[in-house]
Amino acid sequence: MRRHKPTGTALEEVVYVAGHEPAAGEHDRVLPIPLMRAGQPVDGLPTLEDSRQRVRQSLVSLPWEGLKLSHGEPAIPTVHMGASGG
Repeated sequence: MRRHKPTGTALEEVVYVAGHEPAAGEHDRVLPIPLMRAGQPVDGLPTLEDSRQRVRQSLVSLPWEGLKLSHGEPAIPTVHMGASGG
């Protein structure tokens, strides 16, 4: 899940155990998109142009500081939530 400010700027990503999803706020967005199920590509995968548009929209949501980072540096913090919620 990615948490955003009301302005759309990303604040943090939340990683959690399946089945223990944290409550999503008004500006939160769930990120995972299934690509394979039972070893087969899922129906309705995005086209290349759809994927490019998603990347353009995602880049707009990054804080300005995130655009000047070196390879491997996180643009926003990642919060790990276990089954207990924290």
